[in-house]
Amino acid sequence: MKAKARVLLMSIAAILLATLFALSFLAERAGHSGLMLVIPTSGAIGQIALTTAERLRDEGLLLTYEISSHAAVEALNSRHSAILIGTNSTYLDITGHRLISGGFFTQSAWDGQSRVATLNESAAFAIFGGTNIDGLTISIGGQPWTVVGVIDDGQKDNLNIYVPSSVGGGDIRSFMILMPDGSGHAYVVNTLGGFGIREGEYDFINLSRVAGVAGERFSVAWKIAACLATILLGAKVTSFVRKIYLACKQELVQYYPRELLARRRADIAKAGVALALLAGGIAAALNLSLQVLATTLRWQEISLPVWYPSADFAYKLAWLRDFHTVGTWVFSAYLLTTFAVATGHIITAWGKSSG
Repeated sequence: MKAKARVLLMSIAAILLATLFALSFLAERAGHSGLMLVIPTSGAIGQIALTTAERLRDEGLLLTYEISSHAAVEALNSRHSAILIGTNSTYLDITGHRLISGGFFTQSAWDGQSRVATLNESAAFAIFGGTNIDGLTISIGGQPWTVVGVIDDGQKDNLNIYVPSSVGGGDIRSFMILMPDGSGHAYVVNTLGGFGIREGEYDFINLSRVAGVAGERFSVAWKIAACLATILLGAKVTSFVRKIYLACKQELVQYYPRELLARRRADIAKAGVALALLAGGIAAALNLSLQVLATTLRWQEISLPVWYPSADFAYKLAWLRDFHTVGTWVFSAYLLTTFAVATGHIITAWGKSSG
């Protein structure tokens, strides 16, 4: 019965480890590499002007933002309620949304305040019944807008229409930055501080770091598995060496040490090799344990706001929060299961050795 329980626990641990691997794979494909989300800590924080955002780009920070408002869209003798999102030309490059047809509006269109629009897939199907709609026209507020493309922004419930913010204007509450290669969190925070965007008033969320925790959990999981495998092997080796020791101790009454050495040469050699392997395993387990400790201590730096005062990029933050929560529960379950397996095996091994 105990053997069946251990097999069941080992199977559960293997499934959880595979789940952690899948989560780490999804994190790598989530398109959060090098991204930082900057959001105000309260609704009382003033908004950022478009001119400030453009000056930040001059500092070498590639950023994008969303200025959202509800709008009535007319096309093909039909009327629809949609979300109008003013942004800049780098939006697609930073968010990583997939282009379905056409393209996104260019920097020249933004500079020229052109009335061009890119629809998400839901809006394209709701308004036109398809995605091959480049060059067609929609009417917003009595003004004609030319459709230049369709994107998949991962939002199926909202009809989103992306337009140059230079046309509609407005202020920015939250924005997303693609951190330059070779620069870290501190560099971005210090640069933004020069424009009045300071810690305490804004949360600087390293999306790449949060998403990468899932991959680190998988790394920690296999290191824990290796440590526990070493412990289990060490229990077996200790039991094996103990049996040889007891046999030699019993025969020492009958033989001189030299005779006993000649008689038990093969067993003593095996015990020596086993002890060497045990010492190496202990050293490896200690090294892996220190790596696990260093990694898990870094997780304390991860923080996601409980209250989010702006709807901008809320879908990305919600996805990461759910992803982070699921990863935590899976990792915790894996840790408890592997600990139970290791404890059961060690108790069994010592019990057999004592018997």
